[in-house]
Amino acid sequence: MSSDPSALPSSSSPLSQAPAAEPSATADVEAMEAPRPQPAYKPLFPAPELPPELPRFSDPSSPLSLRGLFQLFVRPRAFFSDMERLARKPELLLLTYLIGIAYAMDKVDQHLLKTYIAGKPQQTISYVLDALESWTAYWGLMLVGGLSSALFLWLVMGWFYRKRLEWSEADKPDPARARQVWTYQSAVDALPAVLVTLTHTVVYPSYLDAWEGETVTTWILIGLNLWGCWVSYVGATTAFVLDRGRALFWFLLLPAGVLVLASGVLTALISQMGAR
Repeated sequence: MSSDPSALPSSSSPLSQAPAAEPSATADVEAMEAPRPQPAYKPLFPAPELPPELPRFSDPSSPLSLRGLFQLFVRPRAFFSDMERLARKPELLLLTYLIGIAYAMDKVDQHLLKTYIAGKPQQTISYVLDALESWTAYWGLMLVGGLSSALFLWLVMGWFYRKRLEWSEADKPDPARARQVWTYQSAVDALPAVLVTLTHTVVYPSYLDAWEGETVTTWILIGLNLWGCWVSYVGATTAFVLDRGRALFWFLLLPAGVLVLASGVLTALISQMGAR
């Protein structure tokens, strides 16, 4: 055996180098499981717990601001992702009242339509007749009638909205949140209706003149009603965990189908009145 020191493996030779340590898989798993910091916020108004996929922060702007209304009409999924903002009482109460006013307006329109279809005056309460010929009387009637209509819609239509959520397989949907979503999706057609009537107040001498002279705005409002069906579907599927197929039927296809059918009947009636 050789005693030459050069024959022994040196510390720098490949044989003497230890293998490099491999990264620890346990450390990677722990890093992935570490909870991510959530943005801190102060709730503006107590709201039900949101689904886990919704963001946990609240936009400081009002839902009825220009930014909020733009989101509601154009980007409804972003709008309904922030349920804490939609639970603010002042905006919710004001909007419910405006929806009640729009509902009262629709009742007057239905009465006028029945009158024109029959071709003869219908039995009408005196203050309704006054409202048709005077804007002051009209708005007084709408402001008073809007209160009772708002209460009726909040209770009945809010309940029915929640039932549709249940039929779409929502797991015990919160009644307060269901009414909040219903209120804001109803604003898509209610707010333009009130705004158009306010414009008519300046242009026409009475509501009856406006009703007889306007056709373009009627079809615009019908189009907004159809868009409101889409907003309703988006709001429901954003704020609640639903079966998408059932939700598509209850919140979009069925309401839109009923509206298209009613619009067809209205078109036929208008054509019939014009032929007289």
